[in-house]
Amino acid sequence: MAKSTKSSKVEIQLRKRIAELEKALDDATSRLKRARKDADKSRADAEKAIRKASKSAQRKIAETVDAARDELARLGSSAVSRATGGGSATAPQSAPPSAATTAPTAAPDQTLKKVAARDVPKPASKPAAKKTTAKKTTAKKTTTKKTTTKKTAAKKAPAKKTTTAKKAPAEKTAAAASATAPAGSYASMTVVELRKAAREKGVKGYTSLSKAQLVARLQG
Repeated sequence: MAKSTKSSKVEIQLRKRIAELEKALDDATSRLKRARKDADKSRADAEKAIRKASKSAQRKIAETVDAARDELARLGSSAVSRATGGGSATAPQSAPPSAATTAPTAAPDQTLKKVAARDVPKPASKPAAKKTTAKKTTAKKTTTKKTTTKKTAAKKAPAKKTTTAKKAPAEKTAAAASATAPAGSYASMTVVELRKAAREKGVKGYTSLSKAQLVARLQG
């Protein structure tokens, strides 16, 4: 009987312990389920917030683009209106002739003077005068260049005269030497000197004669 009572007590304690463990397990599973649920909810909230933020950003970008387009269109229309307004503003400036014609006190002489002043041709523009002066200056430069070249040519001409003048006395001296040279000195002369001497003496065909023939003719 004592053993049976002890075994029954142990069995009761084990059952209690098992029940406690089962309860703890149930609590843990419920907490895990709750945590999963919270995680899913937070994930959904995060995705929703991201979608909302992206939509708002896209909306802001579209609004800024539309505003920029509207501003560009406004600037273009204002520029066109200014251009057309400037043309229409300059047009009324040509109104004084009509006002003058409608004025009853305007004298006919004054109107004739105005018409004559409008019909007077305008003077030539100044840039054309500048171009003509530039052409004149270039023409002057070319003429100065030509005069300088002529002067240099004139300076070079006396050199030729001096060379010819120098050659003439040399020829005269050679001719005089050949005329005054004795008969025995013809052999020591060159062919050129012998031909010059033969030309002075009037020897015929001296250009085709050899040195010996020239010496013989001159000595004879």
